[in-house]
Amino acid sequence: MLACSLSPRRVARVAVVGATLLVAVQARSQESDWTLPNSSPDPWVTPQGSAGKPGKRTALNTLYFELLGSGVLGSFNYERIVADAVALRLGFGTYSGDVLSNTGNSWITFPLTASYLAGQGPHLLELGAGAVGMWTSGGGNILGNALVGYRYQRSTGGVVFRVTATPLILFTGNPKIVRCSNDLTVVAWLGASVGGAF
Repeated sequence: MLACSLSPRRVARVAVVGATLLVAVQARSQESDWTLPNSSPDPWVTPQGSAGKPGKRTALNTLYFELLGSGVLGSFNYERIVADAVALRLGFGTYSGDVLSNTGNSWITFPLTASYLAGQGPHLLELGAGAVGMWTSGGGNILGNALVGYRYQRSTGGVVFRVTATPLILFTGNPKIVRCSNDLTVVAWLGASVGGAF
């Protein structure tokens, strides 16, 4: 699918490292109190309680399905808010066919991204970047991924909705694998997601 060809074992390592990072960050976040002053503009902080205690960050976890987007044709994703409005996402997807490829092979994808969520209240601007590990019977590859879009998500949890531009970045084209021969190709791509925060 893409240029820098990797063995399936290396693509699996990328997914394992991403999952380990998410688990480590989650364990670390549980050790801190995640409290901020009530005057903070952070959209992830709930209002100060009547007892005068600072608001506490809630709904740090998100599960959602993304159609198209970073998983190429689709992916199931887990995301964790790790600091202020920074989110780390690890996903899993699979597809068969000719999308970006001349082989018609079946692919497994592992999108791994970091995003900054800007704004106040539930209406947010999402800016991020990351990588997508890919594996097929013919080998593995990694491609770059950027994202910018709109996200609806309340700080206390509930429905999450995202619409994003997610360009895919292909490096060192291989005409037998990728539909290009340039060293760097950017493929315009879009994604839409729905899920829940808790």
